[in-house]
Formats: sequence, structure tokens, C-alpha cells
Amino acid sequence: MPTSQLPPVSALASPRTPNIDKLNAVVASRRTSLGKLARTVGSSTLYRALLVDDRRTKRQALSQVCVALRCSLDDVSDLSV
Repeated sequence: MPTSQLPPVSALASPRTPNIDKLNAVVASRRTSLGKLARTVGSSTLYRALLVDDRRTKRQALSQVCVALRCSLDDVSDLSV
């Protein structure tokens, strides 16, 4: 395999690296709803909710995401009154 076709070393170091890179790219984008959500709840919480295989960790993270969404919706509804 030619050197130019080898994956970057960081991709070989951890199987999760590509997922983290994708999530960081989403968080950096202010135009995506997922990016806005990540900035609201924190990218590590969103990462655990979406990408971690452990059911308990995922459930806790999803609970935090739901609470943050509920608070965000409350803030929006307060503005519309």
C-alpha cells in the first residue's frame, strides 16, 4: 500500500477517533441543529448519548440532553409570551 493511502496515525490509535472528529466538526458548525444542541448540553454529553455503547451511560446522557432541551424550550416559550 503506498504511503499516501495510509490512514492518519490518529485514526489507527483509537477506533473512536473518527467519531470524535465528526462530532467536533458538528459542534463547530453553528448552522446545524446538532451543533446547537452540542453547545447547549456539552459535546461530551452528546457524545455519550449518541456514540457510547454502554446502556447505563447512554441513558444518563440522554436524560441530560432531554433536561437541556426542556429548559431550552421553556426559555423560548417565555420569550413568546
